[in-house]
Amino acid sequence: MLCSPIPHDPSDVTTRPHLPSTVYSTGSLTHFRPARKPSDATDNCTTCPESVERSCIYSAKKLYIESDKSGLVGAYNQRWPVDIVYPEVKDETISLEQKRSELLEHLATGPYGKCVYDGHNDVVDNQVVVMTWNDDDDMPMPHRGPKTATLTMTAFTHAICERRTKIYGTLGEIHSDTSLPALASMARNERYVEPNTSLRSISFRDSSAQWVTHTPNSVDLESGHGGGDTGLARAFVEAVEAVKLKSWDVQRAQREILGGGVDEGKFFSISARANFLHS
Repeated sequence: MLCSPIPHDPSDVTTRPHLPSTVYSTGSLTHFRPARKPSDATDNCTTCPESVERSCIYSAKKLYIESDKSGLVGAYNQRWPVDIVYPEVKDETISLEQKRSELLEHLATGPYGKCVYDGHNDVVDNQVVVMTWNDDDDMPMPHRGPKTATLTMTAFTHAICERRTKIYGTLGEIHSDTSLPALASMARNERYVEPNTSLRSISFRDSSAQWVTHTPNSVDLESGHGGGDTGLARAFVEAVEAVKLKSWDVQRAQREILGGGVDEGKFFSISARANFLHS
């Protein structure tokens, strides 16, 4: 959004990306380290002493089986993240009790039941990124003025895999939120609820302007990452079709359908990686 507001055409200098002048990132793995592992804990949640496992908020048994938010039994959730550990969970011919037993076996024998403190993790659990753009004096255009963007990623939040974005411009604001709805339906014994993507904007041009809500289409609502999974997959297929069936060159397909190429992707990967780490 901030680098390339229009498709970049390498042959047209007026469309070149407005790249950041500085990128600063700091982060570390502060908590999920062997030194933080509870005493008497084993290397797997299924074999951990009950007194230790019950007091651990990162117990795999709690997260994948018991949780009112994500667990198979606690939330009747047969989707992410349970289906990552146990793909057969979607088989309606298997009873809930059998699914629980088989999921527990997957945790006992697979990577998802391992203790989070045992040193297998090499991903930061907190990160802050600050990017700044200088004024583009060579090309004075409204979208090429000075800009600042910050990204905060943390593992220590109730908002697991949820993303909130706020863009403040000179003429308005855009707010995006993929939080789980705080509804009574999230209570125990109700089915798992997918995060809802909300997108709102407001203009400063009119002093009496109201917030405008933008609703994603039904396909996006069923897609992961707030509709991003479907959007990326659709754009990739359209770009391949343009090259294979319409004889477009790759650069044009990248520019007009994907919105950018490898060079711009280097900058996009900063926020993409932070979101991946959050997952």
